[in-house]
Amino acid sequence: VRELIHFEFTKKNYSELVRLSLKHEKLISKSKDEIKETILYLIGSGFNLNANNIAKENEGVFSVDTDNAFKSGCDWALRNYPLVYPMNCIDYAYWLYGFDDHKIKALEQFENYLNCLENSQFDVLFDERYRNIIDAENAIISIIIQKIVKSDKPTDLNSILNKYPKVIASISNAPQSE
Repeated sequence: VRELIHFEFTKKNYSELVRLSLKHEKLISKSKDEIKETILYLIGSGFNLNANNIAKENEGVFSVDTDNAFKSGCDWALRNYPLVYPMNCIDYAYWLYGFDDHKIKALEQFENYLNCLENSQFDVLFDERYRNIIDAENAIISIIIQKIVKSDKPTDLNSILNKYPKVIASISNAPQSE
């Protein structure tokens, strides 16, 4: 299974990688393989790349297939390798945000992303591989725009910022912060 997943990833056949990962999920999760973490990273990335490919095929149009692909990747990551969840979650949020009818769902994903960061146990919050500072900034800005600027009943800015003190502090103290 490991070799098949690696093969499909290198061939950029992400839909087959997803199929194999779901079919053999129990086996993968129980594996004691020395490179299990690498395989889990390939799978998590493969789910994300598969969803992004489906999104490109349906560019500019909301697609249930794309939505399901992103959901599936987020769910898989939470079950098997939470380290890749922020990466999958933020891409899902960005995709949803492109559709006016799905802004609320996008905000939920942005909030999931920020909650994941806020509740993480990592010493360094932003690592540029799984958790990028610009994604956190974009998530906060998107929430502010939708809940304050474009809202008929604006939310208090401090109530938004106070939900994520660790994230806000990390952004404020980071040299790469914008």
